Amino acid sequence: MFRLFSVLLIFKLLLACGTIIKREQILSLDSEPRGSAIYLKDKNEKQYLGNTPLFYKSTRSHSKQFQFELAPGIDQTLTVSCKLRWSEAVLPNSLLGFVGTTPAVGILAFAIDGYTGNLFYCPDFISMEFPDQKAAEESSS
Repeated sequence: MFRLFSVLLIFKLLLACGTIIKREQILSLDSEPRGSAIYLKDKNEKQYLGNTPLFYKSTRSHSKQFQFELAPGIDQTLTVSCKLRWSEAVLPNSLLGFVGTTPAVGILAFAIDGYTGNLFYCPDFISMEFPDQKAAEESSS
């Protein structure tokens, strides 16, 4: 009975493992009104990505900072933070390593998920609204 329980537990943990997810993700970026330029900010550098709506291929792992520029001098910056995937990666890896098998297996699972970025959940859709511009467009029509 214990052996059957152990096999089922390991099978469940493997199905929940975060390593099945791809390292890259596609981020959908949009703005209201559309057409604003998007820059990826990294310390002192800005990299132009394109205009909204835009799809950006990114890796899951750390926070990213995007600058939406509607016109020169009209811009807003948004920081996108990634969070730990507790139920899909942290908890199954912990149980696998410290309950189901040996600690080395759990440490290896954490290392793989950390390397691939699958320890983290990052949003798939980011939208920026320029309320002053939207109100100005509505009042002029």
